[in-house]
This record gives sequence, structure tokens and C-alpha cells, in this order.
Amino acid sequence: MRILVVDKLASFRKKLRAWLADGGHAPENMLEAGSGQAAMELLRREEFNIDAIVCEWDQAAVGASDLIQQLRAVPGFAHIGFIAVGPPTPAQEKAAKSNGATQYIPQPVDPEVLLQSLVEIEKKAIANRKRAPSPTTRFRILANEPPGRMQPPAAAMGTAEAELRRGSKSSYLKPGGTMELHAGAPLHWIESGNVEVSEVRADGISLEYRLGPGQFFAESPFGGFPFSSITLRAEGEVWLSTRDALTVDDLRKRHPVLFYSFRNIATERARRFQKADERKAVERGLAGEVESLPVGDLMGILHGARKTGVLRLQTPEKTWYIQFTSGSVRHAEADGELGEEVFYEALLQSKGRFEFMVGPAVEGPVTIAKDTPSLLLEGLKRRAMHASRAPRTKGEE
Repeated sequence: MRILVVDKLASFRKKLRAWLADGGHAPENMLEAGSGQAAMELLRREEFNIDAIVCEWDQAAVGASDLIQQLRAVPGFAHIGFIAVGPPTPAQEKAAKSNGATQYIPQPVDPEVLLQSLVEIEKKAIANRKRAPSPTTRFRILANEPPGRMQPPAAAMGTAEAELRRGSKSSYLKPGGTMELHAGAPLHWIESGNVEVSEVRADGISLEYRLGPGQFFAESPFGGFPFSSITLRAEGEVWLSTRDALTVDDLRKRHPVLFYSFRNIATERARRFQKADERKAVERGLAGEVESLPVGDLMGILHGARKTGVLRLQTPEKTWYIQFTSGSVRHAEADGELGEEVFYEALLQSKGRFEFMVGPAVEGPVTIAKDTPSLLLEGLKRRAMHASRAPRTKGEE
């Protein structure tokens, strides 16, 4: 989220930015101006690539009323949130909102109220665009929802997504606008709008596909498949977010599931969107329902076949990630819990969906020291004990 802070006092702008940083907003995504006129000039230079404005309302030198009227007069940019900060009087609040302010925060400013107001702006923007939020926007909204309102994302991906979002930069493509990317490009994802993509991989595979909100592109190098070039064209107004390659490389070392997730996206696109006359074989993982292939049997297959990758097991309540290297289990994670007990819990699941994301060995945390045959044997013992304790129905007695 890109935020513009407007106030004539540099000291107060500094204080506001500090509060925003404490709330998880990246310094790179904060801009500032000392007056409404300066803010409008900055907005034009940035092609209105701003999500929210926090502006002092009562200072004549700032000219907040003129700024918001000019802003609302620009076609296509009514989505930019405007938070007016001013005296705690009903008259000032009414004046601000009648001029088009999204929120009014009375002074002295409560940092928590400010941060929550920004979350509300983000949520309304999503609703108005009638689209699902991107993964990173979703994480920020979930982090501010009252407990019990929505299910949090699985911890392994949630943590990685939060870190991706924290330092992301935003950009804008006008309708029909194009962008070209080459080797070493940042990771990109779409916040809103749709794009047509032409991709040429380093191995010669050519792909053509269409992407929408929440989807990554230029992800293939971060999953082990470098590309030569990517060209995209905006079908309408498109807002993008990016994260630099060095940071993404560091993140995927600390969160192996990120590597395999990107690899899975890249292989699935290669499978679905290769040009018909140029088709090449691509690696395949495993996917299916636990009811048709029990978790214990699945893990035995992965161990026996000496597979390397990450197994994702998902139920409506929880998601488990189990990392294999040459058939050996080395890491297990679910909702912030790590280690053997997470593995055993996954083994007990009788319903859900699984997906094995195949790939080479990557660096990452090692939370399981026990050898895999012993681990599987102990897990099967626990599953048998669990089954014996389960209550029987009348038909089984």
C-alpha cells in the first residue's frame, strides 16, 4: 500500500511515518508533501500511483479542501483513500466528509485508529473492484480482523507473504500499456486488473496466458526455471506490486515452501499454456484426495521413491507443510508449530486434499532429526492407537 502524508510541519510528517512503519508499512511506500499543491504535483509525477492520503485538514497553508476537490475531479482515481486529520469538532468532520474525505481522525491522533483506517480503505477498495484480494493484501486485512471473523492463512505461507508485502513497491499500467522483463527481474504480482502475458523460458519453452488479481508473474526463476523474456499488456487499468530479486531469494531460503510454490506455479503454466506446436515435457507432482490415498501411504511412496519437494496437506481447518529431501522428511510446519508432532498430526488426517510440489533440494530449517523409517513407524503406531480410541457407531458394535 502506497501512502502520501501531507502536513506543513516536517516534524509531524516524520511522526506519522514512524507510526506507519511501526504498523508494518514499508518506508519505500511512503511519500510526503508540505502542502496540497505540492501533493498534487507529486501525485501527477507518480501517475496517481497512491492508495491513500493522510492529510492535515485545518491548516490554511496545506489547502486540504482544494487538494481533495482536485483529486476527486481526476477520472479513474476515486479509489484513492483520503484520511483527514483535524480538530475534534463535528463541524470540521462534517466539512471534511462533505468534501469527499474517506475518514476523519480527530487530533491528537491515535496511531491505532490511523492504522485501522488504512486497513478499512484497503478493504473497501477491494470490495469496490469486486475482486478477491491478492495474497499479500489478504494477509494484512486478516491481521487486523477481530479473532474468529476469518480463518488466518497457513503460517508457512502467511509469514512469507507478510514479508513479501512489507517491502513491496507498487506500479501502474494504463489500459493497453506494456511492460518487458528480462533475466534478474523482480517478482511481480497483480493487485487489480488483468494482463496478457507472453513468456519465453531459458529452456526454449514459449507460453501465452492471461493473469488477474492475486496472481504472480516472473515467478519462475524463484522456482528454478529462469526465463529469457516476459512481455505483458494491460487489458485495462492495472496495479502491480513488486519485490526485488535479492530479497525474494533470501525469503525462499528461510521459507522453502515459497520456492516449491513458485516452482509449482511455473510447471503448471508450462503444462497448460505451451504453444501447441512447441510442446515439451514438464515435471509432474502428485495431487489428490486423502480419502483415495491415505496420508501414511502417500508419505511411504514419497520416501520409497526418494522424492524431493514439499507435501501440502489441506483441510478446512488447517494446512500442513512437510518437506522431503531425497525421500527423507526434514521439516514439518502448520500454523506456526514445527517438528515431529506436526508430522504425526498430519499423518492422522483422514480427509482433505494433498499436493506434492516437486523440485530440487533447497536450503531451509531442519526441524526433524529422526530418520524417516522410524518417523513413519511411530506415526503409524499413533494412527492405530487413535483409531482404536475412536467411538464406534451402533452398526460397528
